[in-house]
Amino acid sequence: TLFWSCAEVGRRPLELLEPLNMELQARPRAFNDLDLATLVTSLSAGGNARTEGEWEGEAKANRRLLLSRIAGEAKLRDLPLTQDALAFRGGDKQTDGRSALPEL
Repeated sequence: TLFWSCAEVGRRPLELLEPLNMELQARPRAFNDLDLATLVTSLSAGGNARTEGEWEGEAKANRRLLLSRIAGEAKLRDLPLTQDALAFRGGDKQTDGRSALPEL
């Protein structure tokens, strides 16, 4: 995906977060397991050392919303790669090891 490509070269395409959220809300089935797993990895704080750091302001809210939507899709559909990516997100774990994302 374009988002992943940017993350791989150390850029955070923050301007894509809102359109991604809108597309995932409107057409969730257009995103396959690999698409969603790739997004989770790209959005994870520890997913790529070149893009680590704090997400701030509107980007942080859009990131959390997108990750929550992806987690919701993973509960509704058979998405093993996405489920693995969500479980592996070390940067989004609390000190007790639970996911920092709210339960849907």
